Amino acid sequence: TGSYEDRLAFATELKDRGNMKLKKIAGEDREQLEEVLRDYEKAAGILRYVECTRKDWKNDDGSYKGIEDEFLRLDTSALAGEKEIEAKALLASCYLNISLVETKLASYDLAVQACNAVLE
Repeated sequence: TGSYEDRLAFATELKDRGNMKLKKIAGEDREQLEEVLRDYEKAAGILRYVECTRKDWKNDDGSYKGIEDEFLRLDTSALAGEKEIEAKALLASCYLNISLVETKLASYDLAVQACNAVLE
């Protein structure tokens, strides 16, 4: 939530934080790489995310019901507007950084998926 500018600023902050952490990692420390990956994924998730539109998605006890595809909506509203080019460039940068980290983690299929997301 928050204004468009706030979302864009926070996504940029997360990506930059991931970049700083990545530069400081010595070797292939899996735990640190996964932490950096979370920063990039959160930044991308601020700009492009899936939302469940089902009103009764929780059971009475607070547990979750299954989510069917028909109730899922991709929200890309942060990629439009007055700063559309900046937002799309930021999202592409996040996915490329995700690909880099996934490659360092030897998760090659995920690295390719992240690159493909940039090309879509």
